[in-house]
Amino acid sequence: MKVTLVAATQVRAPIYDFLPWGEEAGVSRDGEYLVEFAGRACYQAWGRKNPETRKTRDYVRKNIIGKDHGSVLEHASATFYIEGVSRSLTHEMIRHRAGTAYSELSQRYVDLADVELVVHPTVQPLLHEPVVGARDPETKEPITVERLILQSYEDVAFAYDRLSATLEAHGITGKRAREAAREVAQSMTETKLVMTANYRAWRHILRMRGSEHADAQIRALALLLLEALYDEAPSVFGDYSVVNTQYGQVIEA
Repeated sequence: MKVTLVAATQVRAPIYDFLPWGEEAGVSRDGEYLVEFAGRACYQAWGRKNPETRKTRDYVRKNIIGKDHGSVLEHASATFYIEGVSRSLTHEMIRHRAGTAYSELSQRYVDLADVELVVHPTVQPLLHEPVVGARDPETKEPITVERLILQSYEDVAFAYDRLSATLEAHGITGKRAREAAREVAQSMTETKLVMTANYRAWRHILRMRGSEHADAQIRALALLLLEALYDEAPSVFGDYSVVNTQYGQVIEA
C-alpha cells in the first residue's frame, strides 16, 4: 500500500495583500494560509490583535479547528495517488461524496493479468497457518491460508482468461470483452485511485476510516493519509493522534 501526494492547494501572491504580516517562511503551507485568509475574511480580522492567534498555525488551531469553523476548511484540498489497495477498499472509500473526487483504475481497459493480488491485513499474519477443515486431496496434508488464497486467485485468473478468450472467439473483443469477463473478479483484486478532498472532508474521512470500527485495510490507509496530511498542514490535522488499541493503531481526534 502506498500513498503519494500529487497536488495541493497553491496560493497566488495577491493573497498577501490582505495579510500584511506576510508569509511566515518555513512555518505554514499554502493550504493553511488560505484557511486563515478565509477565516479572517469572514470577520475582516486582519490586524492580528490577539497575541495568541498572531501566527497562522495558532489561528487555524484555535479559531478554526478549536471552534469547529469547518466551512473555511473546504477552500483547501489535497490530492493523493493511492496504490496497492483492493477493490473492496475503494468500494467503501468512494462512499464519501461531499468534498471529494475520484478517478479509479478501469477494469474495462486494464487487463486483470496486469494487476496484483491484495491480501487483507488481518489475513497476512496467518498466511502460513493451516486452514480449518481443508486438506490436500492427494497428500491429505493441511492446506495453508496462503495456498488457499493463491489457488482461489489462480482459479479466478483462469476463469477470466478463458471467458475473455471465449468472448473473443465470438467476435467480442477489447473493452467489451473485459467488461464482461471482469464479473468473475474478486474483491482482493488490486486497484489504484486518484483521490481529491478538501480539508474538511479529509478530517471527516480520517475520523471515520481511522477508527477502531473501520475495516483493517482502510484503517491502514487512513493512517498513511494522516501522516501525509499532517506533513502538508500540521495546524489542520495536528489535533489527530495515533493510539494503540486491541484492534491495532487507530486515529483519535
